[in-house]
Amino acid sequence: MNTDPATEASEPRTPVFRAGVLVLSLALVAIVGLIDARVGVHIAFSIFYIPPVALATWCSGKLAGVAVAAAAALTGLIADLATSSGVPHVYPVTNMFLRLLLFTATALLVARLREALERERALSEANREAAERLRAANDLKDALVRAVVDDVQAPLGSIFASAVTLRMGQRDLTSADAAELVGQIAEASSNLSALVDQLVAAERIDAATLQLERDTVIPA
Repeated sequence: MNTDPATEASEPRTPVFRAGVLVLSLALVAIVGLIDARVGVHIAFSIFYIPPVALATWCSGKLAGVAVAAAAALTGLIADLATSSGVPHVYPVTNMFLRLLLFTATALLVARLREALERERALSEANREAAERLRAANDLKDALVRAVVDDVQAPLGSIFASAVTLRMGQRDLTSADAAELVGQIAEASSNLSALVDQLVAAERIDAATLQLERDTVIPA
């Protein structure tokens, strides 16, 4: 089973799933607010609003996370007002804005983390596809080179045999025989030149493929 965090981060999230997580996060905020109101000002309860904010951001997106952050800050204000009778309202309101900053920063941080994981997976996938294309191009080039090398043996053998025959039978060969051997050498040389051109083309294909892979890979 693939447990790569980048892979998990890129799994598709349907609108229904996003809405469900958002509702769940708001429900958790409401539950934390009720407990906060019962506990009172004696215990710092703000940290318990952070998990719903992080959950909404991770599963439903940045805007959902910011919305839950605002709801958490407002819920904390209501809890403070319910438990701080006699205290000037300026203090609960100030705490609300401080919580809003904290929760919003948490949402933005989680959103950045998820975006980084998604970019990492996209880069990894692009590199994998590029490596597969490069491997296929290399296999094609190797097959072409092997075929050309096999084909080179025939013209080389013909050139060598004709040249040896000309050298050893200079006195016994007629002009027609010599002309035929020279023609065979010329034909074999032409075939050999065409095979060399195929090798050069294969090298050009390899160089072009490498350049293409460099251009298509997503920068980190």
